[in-house]
Amino acid sequence: IYNQIFQGVYQYLSALSSAPTDSFGHLLKSGEDKNAQEKFLIYKKTINIFSTAFFSAASVMIIPFLQIYTRNVEDENYIIPGLAVMFFLYNYLKINNLPYGMIINVSGEFEKQNKQTGFAAVANLAFSLLFMKKLGLNGIVLGSAIGTFIIITCNIIKAKEILFFDEKRDIFSIIINFMLGMSFIYSSRFIDLLNVGNYLSWALAALTVLILLTGIVFAVNYTFDFRIMNKCMRYYILKMKRKHG
Repeated sequence: IYNQIFQGVYQYLSALSSAPTDSFGHLLKSGEDKNAQEKFLIYKKTINIFSTAFFSAASVMIIPFLQIYTRNVEDENYIIPGLAVMFFLYNYLKINNLPYGMIINVSGEFEKQNKQTGFAAVANLAFSLLFMKKLGLNGIVLGSAIGTFIIITCNIIKAKEILFFDEKRDIFSIIINFMLGMSFIYSSRFIDLLNVGNYLSWALAALTVLILLTGIVFAVNYTFDFRIMNKCMRYYILKMKRKHG
């Protein structure tokens, strides 16, 4: 159940993030590196913000959902808060790897990415087996997260060779938003409003949580990344004006 819910959120976000792939390929092939850098900056930030908000909301609301879903089930305990945290970590890293993997793929360097992915898969299996003995299901997901961390690290290094960007700022942004998401998950333990009794009240609470967390993520990112957030806002406002004008 945990995997299905988080996989659904991941598929939704990855579908949205795959839209500009052809555009980046065209910009790189035509030598428009400056334009590609600006678009890539906005693309990365957009994914980082929405992945933080959506996966945080999923992590916060999955336990109340399972409490309703398994209300009359007594044969097994499905309420495992630590597993929600592990899935948040794994999927957050996986979705934030997409921009760097995309740049590598559209540049024609996908063979090198395949080698990195193969190495990470071996590491994933090794760590999963190691942690499974001590942590059970949590250990399996943690092993996958470590494998994904290896992939995203390698891809950031390789992507910078193709298209210049400030990798330190990217890593800082990923870490800050991850910590922000973790703070949401931890704080949710003390919010009585999340003790919903039926699916309708759960859906309303989930929508409220998603909107609230998205607003907080936007505000925090404006605080520490004002310049890039302004670029993102100007880009999307201009895009909406062109679409409706």
